[in-house]
Amino acid sequence: MKLKRLIQSLLIAGAASTTVACGSIDVEQLLALAEGSDISITVPNIETVSTSLVGSVDLGISLDLGLGAIFNLLAGGGLGGVVTTNDIDIAGTEIIFLQLIPTGTICVALDDANPGGGTILVFPFAGEAELAASLNSNLFLTNPQIFDLLGGPLPFAVEFDTTLELGIAELLGFLFGGGGGGLSITQELDNIPLPDNPLLPPGTTASAILTLESVDAAPSDPLLTECDDFYASLP
Repeated sequence: MKLKRLIQSLLIAGAASTTVACGSIDVEQLLALAEGSDISITVPNIETVSTSLVGSVDLGISLDLGLGAIFNLLAGGGLGGVVTTNDIDIAGTEIIFLQLIPTGTICVALDDANPGGGTILVFPFAGEAELAASLNSNLFLTNPQIFDLLGGPLPFAVEFDTTLELGIAELLGFLFGGGGGGLSITQELDNIPLPDNPLLPPGTTASAILTLESVDAAPSDPLLTECDDFYASLP
């Protein structure tokens, strides 16, 4: 009972500190890629090359606080919410295909036309949450010759389907924001087919290990600055 009262108090406090719409709490989560996040591209029967990733993802989460949702929560159920992808700002070190073809810095940006999104189901009394979301992005290879050969960026979607730990510290961070708690998401992606393109043969796939953790401010890195300059140079 003490735990239930504490979580009730946290939800009330969170509602007071975040954007509250009619029957909902709107929470923004800024998530930075942790060290060890990387992406690998496999050219069938030839080679696999990898790049380390830096950057962040900005998610908006709208939790249902309608009367029915609250009753369901107090009965031990989950608190449902909708996830939207506000921004993706990721960069990776250069890859050299076949030891001959440099890609330039790899830049990953939100697909504004189809940003993706999904759902989250929070179980505060169980200390966990279930996340199912798609982050839709465009992957840019910034070597000008390679970029022109490809005719632009490659579409790249990341699907998250995972169960997260969401204890008291994480719940506080989730509701109030910041790096003292909040969300921590790890997802492995295996053999995602890349779209047909003039550079890579059919059957080329991408795999990744991504760990995203709540932070107070977006990370800075020279690679991200290079990507900003590249985007500014586009017509």
